Amino acid sequence: MQKNYHIAETTADSKPATVAEDYANRLRKNLKKLEKWARQEGIECYRLYDADLPEYNVAVDRYGDWAVIQEYAPPKTVDAQKARQRLFDIIAATLSVLGIPPNKLVLKTRERQKGKNQYQKMSEKGEFLEVSEYNARLWVNLTDYLDTGLFLDHRIARRMLGEMSKGKDFLNLFSYTGSASVHAGLGGARSTTTVDMSAPIWSGPNVICV
Repeated sequence: MQKNYHIAETTADSKPATVAEDYANRLRKNLKKLEKWARQEGIECYRLYDADLPEYNVAVDRYGDWAVIQEYAPPKTVDAQKARQRLFDIIAATLSVLGIPPNKLVLKTRERQKGKNQYQKMSEKGEFLEVSEYNARLWVNLTDYLDTGLFLDHRIARRMLGEMSKGKDFLNLFSYTGSASVHAGLGGARSTTTVDMSAPIWSGPNVICV
């Protein structure tokens, strides 16, 4: 099961946590390296940290001026109270390094998903955020589903599809939120057809966003 928490709704302390100093230093180093690159590329969504340090087993993704922390569920052999405190330390350090308010941080606790579970709603906020990826404007939803609607590791593939689509008819099967179709359209595709079997998609708003 995966849980989503909007940090403004929790009691986590947003003060810098000295016990997470190693994590904070790594996050700060990654931010310094990636922030300039992302700005030059016109990218607002990218991964800042991915369990770089084994004792801080989380992923941190940036979406504009928001951040998403994904905690990889600790094994049952780990003391629950210690794991909870470690997570609070990570939250506090992340807020401090990124300089964002608690209401712009979302926490997700991930465990292995099966079948259609990853597409089931976890929340009913219905709040969408518009973000940039190269020359595309895309909608993401940070709270309602397991995924945000934009697979960050497919970014290069989406750009390549845009570059290859000029003057062609583009068929996007298993399209999810249609982000590849947006890139194809911006790349000059003659037409785009976007198809997906799952209900929780917002390819329509993404295409309109173009």
